[in-house]
Formats: sequence, C-alpha cells, structure tokens
Amino acid sequence: MAKLERAVTELQEAGYEAYAKTCDTSVRSQVQELAAYAAELGEIKNVIHAAGLSPAMAILRNCSASMHWAPSISIRSFQNI
Repeated sequence: MAKLERAVTELQEAGYEAYAKTCDTSVRSQVQELAAYAAELGEIKNVIHAAGLSPAMAILRNCSASMHWAPSISIRSFQNI
C-alpha cells in the first residue's frame, strides 16, 4: 500500500484529484464495494486496474482464465456508474 499511497500523493501534488483503495479484483463483492466508493466521490474519469497475475501464481491451465476473470468483474462493476 505504501507505493500506492506515494503515487496518490504525487498525483495530488501535481494538482490531480486522486484516491486509492485496494481490493481483491477476483472477488466480485469487493469490486462492487470499490465501484460504490468511487461513485460516492463523484464523476469517475479513470480507473486504474493495476492487478496482475504471474504464471507462477496459478496453475498454467487456469492462468489464462484467471487473467480474464478479474478484469471482467471490474468492467461489469463500473459499467453503469
């Protein structure tokens, strides 16, 4: 979280309105909570989905499916905001 907080501070010091909130993008309820949090802040202009999955973190046959699952949850959770 320290890297994320530093990034937010840098953006804010540069004059941007920036917020950070972490969640497990593979858990739909957490992404929906993130989307609700973001919606409460006002108009959403950008969402940075910086989650990653290394092939070393998943069984190879499941890796491709995992890499597509989390972003699709994010897209669906933010699409109507």
